[in-house]
Parts: sequence; structure tokens; C-alpha cells
Amino acid sequence: MVQARTRIMNQLQAVALNEGLRCKKKLWREHGRQQLESFRLARWATRRRRDLLDLLDRLTPTIAELSQAIEHEVEKRPAAERLRTHPGLGR
Repeated sequence: MVQARTRIMNQLQAVALNEGLRCKKKLWREHGRQQLESFRLARWATRRRRDLLDLLDRLTPTIAELSQAIEHEVEKRPAAERLRTHPGLGR
């Protein structure tokens, strides 16, 4: 799911870059999103942007919910907590 979200964000970033908007991570803040949504695009590009934003809006809360559940389970298991100390391993 995280990889899918990253691919979606990369595609939306490409839309922004094609329209001259270069704001990197700021694109995912409220103002950046408003700018992204305000571009006048061709019919199918507009549809693609809308679909990608819809997918992003559905994936983000799901990922957050699952991440929180994982954190909760890790707290219950000392072995899992030890694994997190290994370089390169996160949640």
C-alpha cells in the first residue's frame, strides 16, 4: 500500500512539474494540493488527476490506521521492539 501511494504521489508530482509547480513535499500540504487541483488540464488529464487524488485520499488513512495497529502490536512484543533497533528496519 505504501508503494502504491508513493507511485501515485510521484505521478501527481509529475503533473505539478509539467505545469511549472516545483514545491516538492509542500505539494502534499493544503496549499500545494489546492494549487495542484487548480490547474486547467485537458479532459483526460483532469480525470487522471482526480482519480489519483481519490486513490491517495483513500490510501493515506488506511496506511495510517495500519501503521498505528502495527505500533500497538509491537509494544506488546519485546522481540518485535528489538527488531526495530536493527539498522534499516522501521515500523
